[in-house]
Amino acid sequence: MMDTALFATQRAISNVFSPNEEVSLRHCCLHIMDELDRMALKLAFDTEELRDLCTSEVIAYQELPAEVARSLIRRLADIRATSNILYLPVGKPAELEAAPPGLVVVKLHQNHHLLFSAAHQQVPILSSGNVNWESVTSVKLLKIGNDNDE
Repeated sequence: MMDTALFATQRAISNVFSPNEEVSLRHCCLHIMDELDRMALKLAFDTEELRDLCTSEVIAYQELPAEVARSLIRRLADIRATSNILYLPVGKPAELEAAPPGLVVVKLHQNHHLLFSAAHQQVPILSSGNVNWESVTSVKLLKIGNDNDE
């Protein structure tokens, strides 16, 4: 059974790579494992009220407009599934130029957004002074805001 699976995998790989590329099955498996081993972000909340709002659909729908609550639930699921908040495929995540560095805004719905910070005791900083988001494993939701707020 194992030989059959290995043969099928080798055959699939040989269909993708030409024989001249000399890509080993071991190399391909290691690359796949590296990609799968990336950990999803841990999500923390600045306040208990914010945590309750984000962890209870009932409270979210009571406190927020229905479209915003729906977007919040989906966006938080997306954030929990990613390994880097800046690579989030939705919500146009953007690092704010602020002092201190390390704030990220994610679009929620129309004029609503989420504001995050890195949630580490020692935030990983690059030599440029910016946060090294590749090394951030935990983010904290600071607020759900309206674009018209100050």
